[in-house]
Amino acid sequence: QFMSLIRMRGNTFWAYGTLAGQKLMALPATEEDFGLFDVLILGDLDRTFLRTEQMARIRKFVNDGGGLLMTGGHNSFGPGGYGGTDLEAALPVEMGGRDQPQETTEFVPQLTAAGEQHPIFEGIAGYFSGPAGRQPQADLPKLPPLLGCVTVLRAKPAAEVLALHPLRRNEDGPLVVLAVQRLGAGRAAAFTADTTWQWYRHLLALGAESPYHRFWGQIIRWLANVETRRRDAMPSVVMRLDRQYAQTGQTVRILARVQEEYRTYVQTFQ
Repeated sequence: QFMSLIRMRGNTFWAYGTLAGQKLMALPATEEDFGLFDVLILGDLDRTFLRTEQMARIRKFVNDGGGLLMTGGHNSFGPGGYGGTDLEAALPVEMGGRDQPQETTEFVPQLTAAGEQHPIFEGIAGYFSGPAGRQPQADLPKLPPLLGCVTVLRAKPAAEVLALHPLRRNEDGPLVVLAVQRLGAGRAAAFTADTTWQWYRHLLALGAESPYHRFWGQIIRWLANVETRRRDAMPSVVMRLDRQYAQTGQTVRILARVQEEYRTYVQTFQ
């Protein structure tokens, strides 16, 4: 089940897909349409593709409990014209205007103290450097750098900054790469880069582990508030592997979290 947005000529696009057996030929518009989604993702899409009322409706979607993610691109954040709109109000960063520059320096994001502990980086924080000069784990593959990011002015006061650019700054400090916040009953995230395929393609060619799938899976689950729902369910079992791929003879560690009505067990097997 999916929905795709394909940019055509000019300021038009074609949307198609199915969700829960229902055909979708345009962006969500009605309460029923939005009710089909847990998370909306906006990529390299200029604001001219969205009407003012659509942006206001997306903001309401988040406030009512939905998740929203904007990713980097030449037509995202400030350069995409979203400064001063309802989407800026819903997201955890102040974007600036269309003249906000792109940062082209290659980099691997550096986690903040909050990022190291956040569910989005659970099990993959070791791939990244951290505060106080912490280096990536030596036994993990070295991540290829991302190819730059969109610059934003700053994170909002209520936001949590999880990742920064390790080399570039503006007047408010290191450039924000990933910030999250809660808005009403929902959650929003701003990820200013857009080339994480580097982590997947290059490491796959080497037959090495990559945090790519886990990063995107965990950011979507956090935005959808899936972890909270699982923990609220009684009883529940959550299992995670320590790797995406395994070869014959390799040891695989499994973390099992079993929650009963009055107590929780956490056990690691290998």
